[in-house]
Amino acid sequence: MFLERKFLTAIDQRTPDAGARPALPAPIDDVVRNLDHVLAAERGISHVLPDFGLSRSGAWSVEGVLVHAAAELRETLPRYEARLALDDIETDLDDDGRPIVLVLGRVGTARVTLTIDPLRRCVRAVHLG
Repeated sequence: MFLERKFLTAIDQRTPDAGARPALPAPIDDVVRNLDHVLAAERGISHVLPDFGLSRSGAWSVEGVLVHAAAELRETLPRYEARLALDDIETDLDDDGRPIVLVLGRVGTARVTLTIDPLRRCVRAVHLG
């Protein structure tokens, strides 16, 4: 909610995949929506803050995308979404061979696993517990 109130225009506030996710508790939904904005931003181009977002990864191998996304998420998440207490970041491939990044952490007292698609630059799924 902080990013929406302070930095985003009405057009930027629209999150295309938000309707596809099941309803989440308010603080977790707020964190996920903010992360979608951070992930969608291209580092050094999309925002006045030079380290906001992720770098472009168009010509990298799958392994390169995973390593780079995990490294940038480790540095970006604590800075731009402090409500998510980061426990671990894991990288993997989904059933179709596409790269995914699993972010394990806590929002308040709730344990959360976020599945992030580093190519589409969005939160694909949220698992509680």
